[in-house]
Parts: sequence; structure tokens; C-alpha cells
Amino acid sequence: MPRYLGILVILSTVVLLGAGCNASKPDYTKTPSDASEVMTPTSTSSTVKSDKVMEEKNNQLMEKKTVATSSGSEEKMDQKNEEKKNDDTANEAVVKPVAKTVVVNIAGFAFSPAVVKIKVGDTVKWINDDSAPHQVASNPHPVHTDLPGLESDVLSKGGSYSFTFDKAGTWGYHCHIHPMMTGTVVVE
Repeated sequence: MPRYLGILVILSTVVLLGAGCNASKPDYTKTPSDASEVMTPTSTSSTVKSDKVMEEKNNQLMEKKTVATSSGSEEKMDQKNEEKKNDDTANEAVVKPVAKTVVVNIAGFAFSPAVVKIKVGDTVKWINDDSAPHQVASNPHPVHTDLPGLESDVLSKGGSYSFTFDKAGTWGYHCHIHPMMTGTVVVE
């Protein structure tokens, strides 16, 4: 029953709007005999009145802005439009830069490459290819306070350590066991 009520409301609106549209057309009784004559409506006041009545009806319909649903409940059109706008926004793809990982090899008591340039959010992975154990640590030696968190466990041959840089800057590091081994990570 509520579905039929909704259809009835819509049909009534269409009939009212259609009837009003015909009444608003001006009646032209004079045909121009040359290009200088202008056609004028016979009753301007009735046309203006009719236009105002139509405008008021349209305004009343726009104020209501409701639609009958099959369950009989009414939902505001503004809410539906807002939900659609939110759905459209949720479906937009957000493109984020892909973080990369740069590998630094530890071999021959040296870091290679000794200087690495990366972006914020990128990761550096140190791999110990040396027969001696090494420990990556932030400068200065021995306190490692320049970049807290940049300090590996002791890496034996084949061991690795990864650190993601979330701050821009130039970060010096060294091997805690062999402090003469140094390297730099430049984060842009």
C-alpha cells in the first residue's frame, strides 16, 4: 500500500505541473505584418499570475524534497545526495608513492655504498657479507643518539638489519664493533 501512495503522489505532482505549464503560455493574437512589429500577449497580468503560481508550486515541491520509498518511510533527498557524494569520494583511488628498500652490503670492513640517498618512508637494509660480526648504529659512537632506533643487534655473516627512515635529514652511522667503518644516509 505505501508504494502505491508514493506513486500516487508522484503522478499528482506531474499532473499539477503539466496543467500549470499550459496555463502559463501567453496567447498571441497579433501576427506581425512586418519585422518592426513585435508580438505581445493579450493578457500579461494573467501570464504573470500563472507564472507566479507555478513558481510557488515548484518552490513548495523543492522545499519538501522527499521521496516515498517502498517501505513507506520518507528519506530526505539531501541525505541521499550527500550519501552518493560520499560514495563517489570513497571510490576515488588514492595514489601514494611506493616506498623502496635500498641494500647496503657490509664486506671487507666497509659499507657499500657508503652514501645512500632515499626519500622519507624508504628503508635501508644492511646485509653482512663479511666473515666478521658487525653492528649498525647511529652516530655518535658510543652513545648512538643522533637517530634513536637506528641500532642493530650484532650481525653475523649473512645476517641483516632493516630500518625505515621517517625523518628527513643526513644521518651518519657506523659499526659499533669497528667504529672506523662509517656510512651516511641522506633522507629527502
